[in-house]
Amino acid sequence: MRKGSKQIHDKSDRLVNLKLAFVLTSPKLYGEALGLFAPIYRYLEEAIIERHGKNNAQLRCFAELMLEIRRYPRFESDIQFFLGKDEAG
Repeated sequence: MRKGSKQIHDKSDRLVNLKLAFVLTSPKLYGEALGLFAPIYRYLEEAIIERHGKNNAQLRCFAELMLEIRRYPRFESDIQFFLGKDEAG
């Protein structure tokens, strides 16, 4: 399977790297890219901390750590910096 998918994965990796290089050339594009990832981080962090961390013994210690290393609030402040206050949130 690895051999069979190597070519398409290599092509996909090159395309992602090209897009990343393009996004890094513009603060506005960078802010918009952050805006695409922010809701994903918000959902995952909230799910771990508020839902699963309270009810799942295996995730409880990870949920406590997540409180210290949350990324979503920093996404919001970066989006505000790159796009302005109206775009975050």
